[in-house]
Parts: sequence; C-alpha cells; structure tokens
Amino acid sequence: MTSTEALMICGFDNTSPAPPSYAPQHSLCQPEYWVANFFAEQIAPWMCPVLQADNECKMHLLPLAMSSPLVFDAVAAAAYHRLAYYGNPEFAAKAERYKASAIRGLITSACSVCTLSASSSDQLFAAATLLVLMYDEMIAAQDTFITLARIIGSMRKFVDFSNLGGGEKLQRYLTEQFGFLTLFSLPHTDEDAATDELTVAFNFVQEFAESCARDKHNPPFLAECFQTILTVWHGQKYNPSLNINLVMEDFKAKLESTSDITVFDHYLTWVYFMSSAASPSASLRSFFRDRLHRHTTTFGWKNVAMMHEFLGELEDAGVAWPERLQSHKKYICA
Repeated sequence: MTSTEALMICGFDNTSPAPPSYAPQHSLCQPEYWVANFFAEQIAPWMCPVLQADNECKMHLLPLAMSSPLVFDAVAAAAYHRLAYYGNPEFAAKAERYKASAIRGLITSACSVCTLSASSSDQLFAAATLLVLMYDEMIAAQDTFITLARIIGSMRKFVDFSNLGGGEKLQRYLTEQFGFLTLFSLPHTDEDAATDELTVAFNFVQEFAESCARDKHNPPFLAECFQTILTVWHGQKYNPSLNINLVMEDFKAKLESTSDITVFDHYLTWVYFMSSAASPSASLRSFFRDRLHRHTTTFGWKNVAMMHEFLGELEDAGVAWPERLQSHKKYICA
C-alpha cells in the first residue's frame, strides 16, 4: 500500500505536502485533492504505453479534471474503485455515485458531440471522460466495456482530435489511446461492427508505428506486437491459408530478442493473452502463457485467475477461438 492509499483509507493528513504541479483551476476541497493525487500516482501510469511517473495521462489529461466536473467525476470513480479493492464499502459506494454521474454527463455530452454541435472544449472533456471510464471498466471486467467501446467508435467518426484544445501532446495522447481501445475491444465486437473497426485498427497501428519512429515517444516494437495480433486474429477468422504457427514462432523469436520490452510490459497483457489464444501448438501456448503469468505476477493484475481460466476455454475451442472470444463481452486483461 502506498502512502497516498494509506492517507485515503485511514484519514487525511493536514500536514501533507503542497499540491502537485497540475494544481486545480478552481478550488477543490481536501478529499477531492487527494482523489486527483491518488489517480495521478496509482492509475495514470497504467494509461500510457510506457510505465513512468511523469506520464502523458498525468501531465496532459488529468489537469482537465480540475476544470471539468465531468472529467473529475470519471477520475473520482476510477480512484474510488481502486481504493475499494481494500474492502471499504464506503469507497465502493462513492465510486458508483461518481461513475453514475460521469455516465449521465457523458451521454448528455455525447449527443451534442455526435451531432457536431459541441464546442471544442465539450468534445475534449467528453473524450477524456470516456477514456477514463473505459479504463475503469477494463479493470472491473464488466459488461459495460462493450457499450463504451461502441461510443468510442462513434466518437472517432465525429471528433477530430487534432483540432481539440489542450496542446499537441494531449491531442496525440487521445488519438493513440482511442486507437488502443479500439484494438482491445475489437475481438469482443459484434461481427458487423468488427468488420468496420478492423480497417480502423489496421490503419491506427500503421500510424502509431510511424509516430513511434518519428517522435520516439514509445518503443516501435509495441506497434509490431499489435500488428501481429491483428494479423493472426483476422487470419484465423478470414484467411485459412495463413500459416499462423509460422507467424507466432517468428513473433516469439522477436520477443525473446527485444531488450526494451519491459518499459511497456503492462500493455503486453493483452498481447500475451491473445498470442496464447492464437497459438496452434502446445509449445507456443506454453511460452505465451508463461510470459502472461510472469508479468501479471510482477504487476499484480486483478483478473489473473479469470484470464487463465478463459484461456483454457479458448484453447478448447480450437480454430473457433475468435468466435468464443467474441461472445465474451468482458475485457479481462487487467
């Protein structure tokens, strides 16, 4: 348990240090300040490919919560859900209240966003709120993950992130995060929507690879991981001639020879899970399962048992594993 967690669970300390650099634009009471601080310390690092303290979420997205009650509701919901893991029912109740408020506000905001009548700031706050709620749902492994994924698909059609406020780095962060979430939700999406989203996903991976090479803000190998998973998932469904065993053997060799992989290992939960599901041979499944087990143990993911149990179901499904995964509406790689 971190010092911030202890303070929130046991009480607030009036001798606490001064607020961080993303100080609120409007006055926050002490509990609200600690909610934002807890989110910055415990949740924001996991909403970026590279695991580091001064991350894009903390530096560029979290300040929006200080000027938008809608974004703050989502941040507070995620923070209190995380704190509720320690068994405090009061935090669980607060999380649900903030979440309900955020979803109501998001639905109202989304109506104007998707009819092109919203201002740039309204679009920005709606996008940030949806992003935080989506990550909260992924960790909670709830059915609403797919519902939020549909909203993401709609928002991508109506919102040009490059024209939003907040600066170039925030725009790039939102663009990439919505791309990641499209990838993560794609295997669970209904067939008609999945066909459309697949093109979007492949285009995003290509753009992400180019961005990594150009801006050096993320390891380029992450884009290659996503490209591999999309290829085998699509191939298993639509291209029987694809030699998936060869693709996965090559991917295994690249993983073993890549030295900078640990800096974004938490994003590879999904990659390892999907790789194990896609692998046609026992040796490959064992390799990716072992990778999944080792890094989920390291990072302390919540849904480890659920992941391994469901992998067994996918293995039993054989070549029909994409259809079995599609019927599973909960994201569990967290």
